[in-house]
Parts: sequence; C-alpha cells; structure tokens
Amino acid sequence: MEAAISCKFHCRRLAGYWRGWWSSADLVRMAADIEERLAAATAAWSLENLDPLDGGAVAFTCAALRDGHPVVLKLNPRGHRHDAQLGADGDALAFWRPTGAAVELLDRRDYAEAAGMDPGRARECTRIRARAELSESGGWPGLRRLADALG
Repeated sequence: MEAAISCKFHCRRLAGYWRGWWSSADLVRMAADIEERLAAATAAWSLENLDPLDGGAVAFTCAALRDGHPVVLKLNPRGHRHDAQLGADGDALAFWRPTGAAVELLDRRDYAEAAGMDPGRARECTRIRARAELSESGGWPGLRRLADALG
C-alpha cells in the first residue's frame, strides 16, 4: 500500500484514540499535519520502502530504509494540550541511550517551525528486531542489567 494512502488509513484509526484524549483538538488538522510531515521526512531523509506499523495509540510510525539500513520513523500528533510532553520523547531516548535501554535516535526534525509550531516532532530511530538482533549481538548490556535489577 502506498505510504500516503496508508498514512490516511492509520491516522483515521489513531483519531479514535485522539478524540478520547483531546476532544477539543482539530483532529482533521492533526492528521493532515502528520501526512505533511511524513512527506517532508521521507524526502529530507531519503527514506524508502515505508511500511506503516500497526498498533500504537498516539504516534504514526513507519518502518523504512535509509541508505539501505532499517529505521523507524515516528510522527507524534500536534495541536493538542500535551504537545510539550510528546515533544520530549526524543530527549528521553537520547537520555536513556547510553544505558543501552533505548534505541539510537538518528535524527529529529520539525517541518512546521516556520508556521510557529513547536519543534522536534519527527523522529528517526534505528530499527531493531527484538529477538533476532538481541540474540545475534548478545543483547544490550544495559538492558540486561536493567532486567537483572528488576528480577
């Protein structure tokens, strides 16, 4: 399925969740914003083979290839009362990355800053295949320490 068509489909699904959290927000505009940022991120990062990921209740996410390497693109919705909180997820990934408990954040961009919107809502992260990569690489030491600590 073409990424733009699939984005519309997934945004309609996500809007059902968004309506419950942000009933006064313009859900049509939020979905259109994600579609615009998907196109901009795809062009700016030369993403190929976009494949929207099912599940999730807030962000639109796609598996993709960048320079032949698998990545995940995450687009959080904007235009609601939790903009600041969702905008901080890239900072959280960067904070936790040295521990091994988070994937590498490759880049983050905002394509609507000129329109006065908050920056930092398009995320590009490395993609992991949990079982295959953890077993092939011997796992993330930080994640193993965390699992040991939790019992």
